[in-house]
Amino acid sequence: MKEKPKAGRKSQVACNKREQARMPFEPFRFERWTDADLHPPLVTMESKIAEFREAAKRETAESLERKALSKPEQALRCNEMAKENRVKAAKWRKLAALPEAKTEGLDWRCYENLAEGVDFLIARSGRSDSASMYLSMLIGHALRGLHALAAHEKPSASTFLVDRLLEGVRRFEFLASHRPELFTQYTRRLAVIPATISRQKENAEECAQLMVKLQVSTNSLFSIAAKGKQWRESTPVNGLAVRLVRYIENNRWQSSIYLSHPELYANWPEWFQRLARLKDFGAGTWDKWAEVAWAILFEVTKGKPQEHPDLQALGKSAAKKQPKDCKPLGELSKAANVRAKIKERLLEAFETIAGNFD
Repeated sequence: MKEKPKAGRKSQVACNKREQARMPFEPFRFERWTDADLHPPLVTMESKIAEFREAAKRETAESLERKALSKPEQALRCNEMAKENRVKAAKWRKLAALPEAKTEGLDWRCYENLAEGVDFLIARSGRSDSASMYLSMLIGHALRGLHALAAHEKPSASTFLVDRLLEGVRRFEFLASHRPELFTQYTRRLAVIPATISRQKENAEECAQLMVKLQVSTNSLFSIAAKGKQWRESTPVNGLAVRLVRYIENNRWQSSIYLSHPELYANWPEWFQRLARLKDFGAGTWDKWAEVAWAILFEVTKGKPQEHPDLQALGKSAAKKQPKDCKPLGELSKAANVRAKIKERLLEAFETIAGNFD
């Protein structure tokens, strides 16, 4: 059926009003990796100064807006944040002007904000070989702490330890696949690498036993069987649905800011506001998740999902259908049919996943 455009569709309004600089999340990407991920931008002294200056300008403008709306408390808070960012920009300008020898002697732990301390280490990596060593120490201390907490039956620590493991292995796997020369000088001397992958039979057997003990994937999307056939993420629409489920899940906790300060973030996408109220994904909630997923795709494609090559392939069959004894379909009707078919297939994928997901 042809999907009729709805007047005042919220996702369209959110798309037009979106201010990327204020988003606390990364936009959804159809591709899992891009060439830019092979050479990600490094934090530099100059980029940090620019970041704080832009933040100060943004908070100053927000303060004036709140003052015009007769909200003095909010205006004052924005003014304080603007001042704080100007102070940080000045501090980083001084750091950038220091000679290399003095920069080497600075202690990253002097920062009250840990994230800024890490950024400082990355920014000075071009001047200092010790920056990587400090970062390695920081990661080591963090993992040791998570290990201790998890061993004392702190559930959140166990979750975070697994999350960090997955993130680290995922990044290593990507770089190792595309730029093995970064690691071969070291890895050719190793018997194992992350995830306990090894040429030695004993290590491979131990890894297999560990997966059994941990019950890996027994209750995940990969264990789904639909209509008597093995469900495959490699199917384009299934892969898209899985990535959207993961994307929504990863951003749910951040959207809780709406529950406490909705008035400050009116220009964020409407779909982002719904995340905090979404219940866990399952057979009784898949439709809500699917509607949010469609709003995300609608925004990413600027309201024309039928023109995106990855999505167009999912609904191209609808462009060929034509009722009997009717005039040939116009371009607008074809586009609407393709769009409706894409949405239909996406919803079917969400329902299939949820129907086999406990």
